[in-house]
Amino acid sequence: MGLLGRIASVFSTTKPEQEDLRLVRKTKPSSVESTVKESPRQAVSTLYYKTSLTARGYPSLGGDGNYITPIYNLGEIGKTLDVESFFAASVRRHRELSMKEGWHLHGRDKEAIAYVRKRFEEIELITGDPISAIVRELLTNLIAYGNAILVIKRDPLRSSGSPIRMFGKTMQPISGLYPADPTSMAVKKNDFGRPVEWKQKIWDSEKTRKFRASDVVHFHLDRKSGFTFGTPYVVPVLEDIRALRRLEELAELVTHKHTFPLFHAKVGSKEKPAGYITSPDGQTLSEVDVIGAQVDALPPEGGLVTSERVEINMLGTEGQVLDLEPYLSHFESRVLGGLRLSGIDLGRGDTANKATAQTVTKNLVDACSEIQNVFSEMFTAKIVDIILLEGGFNLTSDIRVALRFPDIDREEARAHQNHGIQLFMQNAITEDELRTDYLNREPYADGDRKNTFHELYTKPLAEIGAMNERDPSGSQGSAKTVANKSRPTNQHGTASTKKSVAQNSLMMKELFNQFSYSWSEMCEDICGLSARDSKYNKATKSDDIKKILISKTDVMISDAKKYLLPEIENGAKKAREDIHTNKLISKDDIVLFLSKHIRIPLIKLNRKAMIMLRIDLDNEVKLNLDAAKASSVFDALKVELDMMAAQSTDFAYKYGYMTTLQKAGRKNIKVMYNSIDENGAFKLEKEVIMPITSVSKRDVSGPHVKLNTTCVVDEDINSHEGDE
Repeated sequence: MGLLGRIASVFSTTKPEQEDLRLVRKTKPSSVESTVKESPRQAVSTLYYKTSLTARGYPSLGGDGNYITPIYNLGEIGKTLDVESFFAASVRRHRELSMKEGWHLHGRDKEAIAYVRKRFEEIELITGDPISAIVRELLTNLIAYGNAILVIKRDPLRSSGSPIRMFGKTMQPISGLYPADPTSMAVKKNDFGRPVEWKQKIWDSEKTRKFRASDVVHFHLDRKSGFTFGTPYVVPVLEDIRALRRLEELAELVTHKHTFPLFHAKVGSKEKPAGYITSPDGQTLSEVDVIGAQVDALPPEGGLVTSERVEINMLGTEGQVLDLEPYLSHFESRVLGGLRLSGIDLGRGDTANKATAQTVTKNLVDACSEIQNVFSEMFTAKIVDIILLEGGFNLTSDIRVALRFPDIDREEARAHQNHGIQLFMQNAITEDELRTDYLNREPYADGDRKNTFHELYTKPLAEIGAMNERDPSGSQGSAKTVANKSRPTNQHGTASTKKSVAQNSLMMKELFNQFSYSWSEMCEDICGLSARDSKYNKATKSDDIKKILISKTDVMISDAKKYLLPEIENGAKKAREDIHTNKLISKDDIVLFLSKHIRIPLIKLNRKAMIMLRIDLDNEVKLNLDAAKASSVFDALKVELDMMAAQSTDFAYKYGYMTTLQKAGRKNIKVMYNSIDENGAFKLEKEVIMPITSVSKRDVSGPHVKLNTTCVVDEDINSHEGDE
């Protein structure tokens, strides 16, 4: 629709059939939907409070005329957030965990998700703020104040959405989202308890701004029944914070008072008490006054020499001052408990053991998960659902889009997923139940299954293993079929292009066993290093971990070299026989193969294991590594080791074959794609002529690398410059 058409639509009356979003989708609206569209909201049957609570330490704000204000002084909480370090750290920690894994749009209908994303991009363009920044600001307000306010701006000229009707009113499409300060908001309600208008007033200004209730979204936590605003979680902790700070002031005074010692000089004794002395100028002075003057004139770093008649002592607290440490620890524990913090969250490594810190952190994670759920439900219902309606979508379970936060506790999520996988493997649940209830994913759609690990890797490996099985009938025809497919005929005669499949499969298993043994040793050595350093409360050096990784990687490369070099040489020998050349595989060719197909994949696998275990190789850290967790991570990655062993064993022969052809001047090679039929025989699917230059480019994803392919000499005389 053009600009003039859209302007005209603002002042025109929408036709009834266009107003009804259900008719746009050619579906009949239900009675509930018709009621929501045309009728006012249902009246609330319960009573609600119009004044604020009064409690010790909190002033009663009451109502601002007909407007209801928060039940607690949110302005005081805002000041506390600025000056109280524990509270500020708690809010930051809540926000960091809540936004740790980001957020995403979840739904079954890809078209609906794409439409919501498009509208979010429009809102970002109009407001100048990313949606993620808006979500972060709203979460911060919700955490700190227990309330968050989002003001909606509607403008049909700045939005691609269409007007909708709800509760007998026409609502223009959303064009902007603006978070508001919850400390400055008040709401007016009708006699039935429904918000009808919001008012914002900044305390240092006389200006006010009013918003319709339909243009304001109120997020709230711990809202008491009958009240409008939520309760900040810091309210029960404020008195403890005040008590702790008063005790800290007393501790500061005591410290200041007793930092400088009191000198006590004793002059004379019982037998010969202090008397008077005569100065050189004839004055008579008290002996006590003379020593006192000398002590007063004593510099901070100086000393005083006297006779045996003067004894000087320093007087300290000597246990007579009240020890404030138990009281400080008590109130600090109360504050940290109320703010859901542990010493670990404040960077104190020696304040709690690992088990206690994990328990406190688990409580914090649970609290953040509740905050995420509250925010997600409200944002989905008040923003995302309305955007979908403005786009002409029906709010059905198949189309509805929700804003979701991934699980914060990844370990607990993995345990939940593994439990679902075990139930699925034991036929206790269906595949759809596994994906929806345990993996938080939609069931497989048409075409998704072909891109799974089973179809891409496991099935080809199984087909290779099936080649080792003989035809039960022992018929000569079946044997000839296998021979014809595995020994193609060309101008050089009939010759096998690949070694025995049985020998190939056995070598794959042996190489994987060697890889697996070294991989397990790597896990044990890292866990042992962590246990040793944890015993002495030492940070584990990243260089020590790197030494283990490098050592075990070199062992696996050595094992691969022992198994794969003969295969490379067999491939090179076969190529020399096929084209009658004397070209040999060089040492650089071997180094290239081992580097690209063994060393680099192993380094990437090591890095993946360290990331999964949250081990930073760039810094010295206290690991406290759980052996069971590390073992599960390394065991999970053995699948990739198995695939690496299979691919490298299958490709080693092809590498020697193609490298020799390339050295002899050959340009192209024929790649035959095979499958296994019901008789266990090769079945040629297709043939492809491809350049051998991919070998020199170190390509590891070309068709010649894939399993179930066979490489033979291209019969085209123009595919080579000349054989020696």
